[in-house]
Amino acid sequence: MEDTSRSRAIIVGAPRSGTTTLWRQLAQHPRIAPSRIKELNFLHDPALAATAYDDHFEPDGSATLEASPVYFREHETIAPRLAASFPDARLVFILREPAARLLAGFRSARDWDRNIAQGVDFAQFVEIIAKNLDPLPVFPTDRARAIYATDAKKVGLYADILGHYLEHFDAAQMHILFLDDLKSAPEAALAAICRHIGVDPQLMPRVSTDAQNQGVEVGNLRLFAFARRMNAMLEPLFNRAPWARAALRKLHHALNAKPADRSSEGIVAALAQARGWYAVPNHRLAALLEERFPDVARPAWLEETTD
Repeated sequence: MEDTSRSRAIIVGAPRSGTTTLWRQLAQHPRIAPSRIKELNFLHDPALAATAYDDHFEPDGSATLEASPVYFREHETIAPRLAASFPDARLVFILREPAARLLAGFRSARDWDRNIAQGVDFAQFVEIIAKNLDPLPVFPTDRARAIYATDAKKVGLYADILGHYLEHFDAAQMHILFLDDLKSAPEAALAAICRHIGVDPQLMPRVSTDAQNQGVEVGNLRLFAFARRMNAMLEPLFNRAPWARAALRKLHHALNAKPADRSSEGIVAALAQARGWYAVPNHRLAALLEERFPDVARPAWLEETTD
């Protein structure tokens, strides 16, 4: 039987936009019960849907919190399902400049999930999407082609996705946050989300502002894969002792990682091309925010679309 006394807070996405950082920060609030693993994907996984929702969360807390970016990517099926299952849910959307999000998603798919062939660079990836070229040489599996060749660009069409959620939820249930704000003013951003969820922002402890799950270039892929498996296995423990996760991540990065390149000529040119795609969709996002979420401050990259 579900515990109807607890409110439901769900970080919907967007993918590669700071959902991990945000979830781990909010999980430190004493009145928030985080899911035992970050990407619960409860409404996406048929096996989970047959279980009791509360079984997947820590027992204490007046609000449950999951973060499942697949709910953003697969909004057409998930939004109505979410509204039917949790009609009073409080949703949180964290958005990132879409071309930068595309680059982060590409690197994650190639270097972490191995869904893009090794040796493919971002410029090639953008060209395939832009020209609708044959994705087979780049995306080695059917799943990879379905997600990255057809959906990678669409995930950045924020106005369309938010608009679909607005067909199923009231705007007051949807909190819009930009990654820019989480970086520049994390305490204010977290306090606003606490108020949205219905927990006391004064109880929010001071948390690490270090980016979690940040894209890096790794030296040894086997070591990196082992580190990811260990993080997944120990996630419930790390949620209670975030200092342990931070220490192990720092050790791994010192031994096996370096910051991802964002300034090479090819990447800069590909980012510029991607930003061209998103100019009109970003304008639609700015208009949607002005109409339905007038109190949401727009970041510089979105203000530029209205100049």
